[in-house]
Amino acid sequence: MAGGNIWFSVLSPALWLGTVYLIGLYSWPRELKSVRSASLEPRSLTTPVPRRLLVTACLLAALSIASLWAMLSQPGFVPVPAIETVVAGELLSTDAQQGIMPGREAIAYAALQIIALMTSMAMIALVILRRSPLNGISHHDNQVLRATWLNRLLRTGGFLLAVAAVENLSFVVATPLGMGVHGVEPDSQWMMASNIFMLAVSAVMFFWGPKANFEGEPRRAACYAFGRARDHLLVMAFVATLVALLSVFLSSAAVEYVADEVDRWSRPIIGEHALATMFTLLVAALAYLLITCSLTAYGHLMAGAARQLPRLASRLPTYIYCVAGVVGTTGIALLFARPHDPHAMLVTAKTWETLAVVSALAAAVAGAIWWVRHCAVPWKLNAEEEIWYRQVLELRILRTSSSALLLMPTWAYDLGPAMVAIGLIPFCIPSMVVLNKPTAWIPYRQPA
Repeated sequence: MAGGNIWFSVLSPALWLGTVYLIGLYSWPRELKSVRSASLEPRSLTTPVPRRLLVTACLLAALSIASLWAMLSQPGFVPVPAIETVVAGELLSTDAQQGIMPGREAIAYAALQIIALMTSMAMIALVILRRSPLNGISHHDNQVLRATWLNRLLRTGGFLLAVAAVENLSFVVATPLGMGVHGVEPDSQWMMASNIFMLAVSAVMFFWGPKANFEGEPRRAACYAFGRARDHLLVMAFVATLVALLSVFLSSAAVEYVADEVDRWSRPIIGEHALATMFTLLVAALAYLLITCSLTAYGHLMAGAARQLPRLASRLPTYIYCVAGVVGTTGIALLFARPHDPHAMLVTAKTWETLAVVSALAAAVAGAIWWVRHCAVPWKLNAEEEIWYRQVLELRILRTSSSALLLMPTWAYDLGPAMVAIGLIPFCIPSMVVLNKPTAWIPYRQPA
């Protein structure tokens, strides 16, 4: 691994965590500004800290540190170049094998990754605890806000520490051919155990939300129509994304299980599982659209008499359709005209299979867009808010489908990590970057 790449891999979790949370901490609406004021109520820095979650994060940190000791047992493997020999007039070739760094050398990078991540978490926690209170909300709400931020920080940081521990332990059982260190059979039991562990950690961290409520918020939100609509959008984004990722994980696991039945010593063939890969991304995109349409359908049923009202909808800005069209068309073109190395073995999916996958996704996108434009909204929104609500849903549909179309040939025919990054960028673009959010009404609060 190149020097720049390994340093980026080591430090990227800590840099990503610090950047996201610091930007979030200092991007409040203009109505809420930090002020230097003192409250007469007793205050302690440890008051808003979720203690049970902190203990859980510390246990995951201890697990990641303990995994460093196991890395010392990795002997390492020297890279082997490709070899071609002639035996009895027949050319025999052996593929190159990538080497593995010895554990005594790799442990320094792994330790630096864990230390950087824990340092980033500690610095962000200190900023959360010591920052000035926000003007416009009460002292109680300022404390609840700190507890909410700490909750999210510990959940995200704990998940990243679990990932680091699994990566370190996976390094111990790794060999250049992906076999177990003590035999020729792949260490499938360890892979299954690590996947189950990460799924368990993900589920625990996902559902371990903050319990405290803002002052007066449990019933105030019922009168705040735009806030309810915005919360509904957030719920749809989390649930739909989670279901889509689980679909990718389960489908790809099934593909890998089939691939394990093939002789592992044979030369890999590009596109051997192209159809299965395209089907995996199709299932993920359809799952995302299905969850979105299902939750909006629930709102449609709960709208009652509002179903008789005219729908207020508007098209997205033209450039959004252009970008989605370019991304999706590029993916379709690569599906039918696969670029590949003439010296590599390539197997392509049949034309009718590719056409069926693309047609199914296009039909689902058209139906989902029609639905979000014509479904009823169960909240009393003004024209600007309802149009924005529908535009956010349409934008999510376009970015998910266009990203899936570009990732299909990228993943199926191994077009490289750069194309994977390009394919993921549209899916990660937030709506607030391209759509103007309606002006939200913020209830009056007494200064802290």
